Amino acid sequence: MSTIKAGSETFGLTTMTPGDTPREQLDLEAAAIYRLFAAREREFGFGPNVVVEYPPLGEPPASGFLADPAGHIAARVAEIEKDGPIGRIVVLTTFGRDLMGPLSGAGYTPQRIDMPAGPDHTYAFTLDRDVGTAADGRLLYLEAVDEADEKIRPTFVLKLLDGTGRLNLKAAGGSPPYTWLVDGTPVTEPQRRRETQWQPRGKGFMRISVIDATGASESVSVRLQ
Repeated sequence: MSTIKAGSETFGLTTMTPGDTPREQLDLEAAAIYRLFAAREREFGFGPNVVVEYPPLGEPPASGFLADPAGHIAARVAEIEKDGPIGRIVVLTTFGRDLMGPLSGAGYTPQRIDMPAGPDHTYAFTLDRDVGTAADGRLLYLEAVDEADEKIRPTFVLKLLDGTGRLNLKAAGGSPPYTWLVDGTPVTEPQRRRETQWQPRGKGFMRISVIDATGASESVSVRLQ
C-alpha cells in the first residue's frame, strides 16, 4: 500500500489488479462503485419531470426486465403514473441485441449508439405515449448496462482509505450551527464549526447529511470499507 497526501490529510492507496486479486473480487469491488455512482445520480437527479430507474439485472428468468422488458416497463409505468402521466420512455441499454425484438414489437424505436471502445450492442429505445400535450407527461428513463461486458469490465480497482479510521466532514456555505446525520440519525450536537470528524462504527453504504440553522440540508451517499 502506498500513501498520498491531500492537504493535511494522509490516505492509503491500494491497487488491485488481476495479477494479485481474484476476478470475482474485482467484480465485487467494481459493482460497489457502480452502486455508489447510481446513488449519486439519483441524488442529483435529471429534473423534476424525469423519473430515473435502474432495473434489477441477472440471468433470465431471474431478471424480469431481461425476460420480459416490455412487460416490466409497463408494470413500472402503471405504478409511477399514480403520481402523474408518463409521456415518453427512454431505455439506454447494452443489451440491445437481446431487447431488440421484444421492445421493437412493443412499439419502441431503436437507435444504435456507436461506441468503438464500449459495448457492441448499445442502443437507446424510445416510446412516445399519448397523454395529451408534451407538458402533461414526464419522462421515464431506464438504464440497463451489462457491467460484465469485457469492454467495460474493470481490470483494476483503486481503494482510498483513511489511515485514522475517522471520516472528516466539512460543510460549505449555509448558516451555523450545523448538525450532522448518518442515515437520518444525528451523530453530532449542533456546532458552529464547519468541520468535524466522525468515527464510523461499521462498513458499507450510508447517507451523510448536514442541516444548518435555517433548516437547509445537503446529503451524499458514501461507501466505507
